[in-house]
Amino acid sequence: MKKVFRHLLWGALMAGLTAGCTTDDGNNPDDPIVDYAPVVISVKVLSPEGYSILNAQNTQNISAVYKDKSYECQSKESAMRNGEPTTRYYMPTFYGLVYQNDYLLFGELDGAKNYNNEQLILHWGGDLKPDTITFSRSLIAEFSERGDFWGYTSLQLNGQPVTGEIILRKDLPTQTEEVNDSTPRKMMPIKDEWRELISGVNRFGVTLFQQMVKEKQTESLVASPLSVAYLLGMVANGAPENSQTQIEIDIALRQREKKENPSISVEGCYIASAKPFNELFQTLITWAPQVDGSVKLELADALFTDNGFPVYAGFVDLLAQYYRADYAKLDFSSSEAVKTINDWSSQKTHGLIPSIIDQIPGNVVAYLFNALYFKAPWTVPFKTEDTRQEPFTLPDGSKVMKPLMHNKLEAGAAQGEHYTAVSLPFGKGAYWMDFYLPAEGVSTAQLAQELDFQNIPWMAADVTLTLPRFEVTSDHNRLNEFLQNQGIHRIFTAAAGFSELSPVEDLYISRIFQKARIIINEQGGEAAAVTGAEYTNECLREEVTFTADRPFLYCIREDSSGGIFFLGTYCGD
Repeated sequence: MKKVFRHLLWGALMAGLTAGCTTDDGNNPDDPIVDYAPVVISVKVLSPEGYSILNAQNTQNISAVYKDKSYECQSKESAMRNGEPTTRYYMPTFYGLVYQNDYLLFGELDGAKNYNNEQLILHWGGDLKPDTITFSRSLIAEFSERGDFWGYTSLQLNGQPVTGEIILRKDLPTQTEEVNDSTPRKMMPIKDEWRELISGVNRFGVTLFQQMVKEKQTESLVASPLSVAYLLGMVANGAPENSQTQIEIDIALRQREKKENPSISVEGCYIASAKPFNELFQTLITWAPQVDGSVKLELADALFTDNGFPVYAGFVDLLAQYYRADYAKLDFSSSEAVKTINDWSSQKTHGLIPSIIDQIPGNVVAYLFNALYFKAPWTVPFKTEDTRQEPFTLPDGSKVMKPLMHNKLEAGAAQGEHYTAVSLPFGKGAYWMDFYLPAEGVSTAQLAQELDFQNIPWMAADVTLTLPRFEVTSDHNRLNEFLQNQGIHRIFTAAAGFSELSPVEDLYISRIFQKARIIINEQGGEAAAVTGAEYTNECLREEVTFTADRPFLYCIREDSSGGIFFLGTYCGD
């Protein structure tokens, strides 16, 4: 019986071999046969600064020449065979060039026993110089414990030996310069079972936002709870299936009690898995930028680790598969590591978030990031000449002069007991921005606590609109407490159990944080957020002064069971 190819040679090339029950000549059924799989070459393209820059637009200019035949770059969807999509490691019955999850893949349909300096030439379009990959393969006549043969493949890049993943640095455009606004609006292919997940993630986001507003009260703020949810989705993959860490994240993102969740076994045990969120977030990463050609929406993820910190390849590959995450090892003791991370933040948010960290604490071993960028024109833009300096009332009742924009248009409108609302479309109407004006005597903090943002009774209306031109930047330096209020505790303790991420024990997240920025003007809106998780396996020690010079409580408990043996107070008598 043939076995599934499952080994990746050199971290970029798969040359799988199968074992069977007959020899090549079929004379002895007890001897193994050798079946040579296609060679699959995997190439990652980075910008000169070190960021993954391939996307669906710039790969349209890339082609390959192999055995004097030219191949245009395809998407993975167009390369599917028999309903089975290509993967980063193995492309069944495929012959050509494919773009998938930030990688260029080239596979040959018919495997050969030996390759002798075969050449694959990659052309990038424009004036960029092509690159030549030369590969050879020979058989190593050895058996593994499972009876497999192994194939050995050597690679050269432009005449120089390659001993690891093939990485090329190119100055490719990161996105198309002009958007073809004639493309029709598209709909996301959302499965019915995902809609409940989306509703839960939305409720999680609203609850997180309500906590932020309650803390800030009269201050302006901007946040992206979706970016936090993306980060938690990646974090969950570092823990085993159905672990306490995954259960807490699952409950928080679904916003349901254990007893209400459909993922309950017959025995009443809670079943948690990161897979549904992985698939949902992968679909959003793929389709959110495509639904409206006039809107620029980009999602990016990255894992940065200290040089000496071991990370399981499976975790890195899973993040690449579902979240298209970049991965880089850095020297965290060097200032260059801070610069590299901040440059990534700036590049992925088009300069809106130029830096996300100031320094790397000595006990931090890894960072996980999500970046979200949005830029869109109004469907009906405001005229600049209609913008005037007019009074704007502050929370304390005082007035200041602000640039107020004016427009008349058909838009969504809603009226509630404590608010009036309008909803303005961007572009072709795939994205909207809702504005809620509290009734007299009601604060924004009060309104935030009662609004159900998913069930607003919108209706079409002719709206005469006055709206300030504004810009807000928020630095949510520590979201730990907000997330703990959502029931997520384990990831912040040494019991987090990130055994799928690294063999290092007692690994936990010391801090989750976010920077966000929004700009609203006459032309449209631009917004970005970067959310990060800071991993450490050393306890952060805070300085504490404890002076028991007034009544206090006490407790005697057993650590392993958590059992409390004594409770009491002392009042000095």
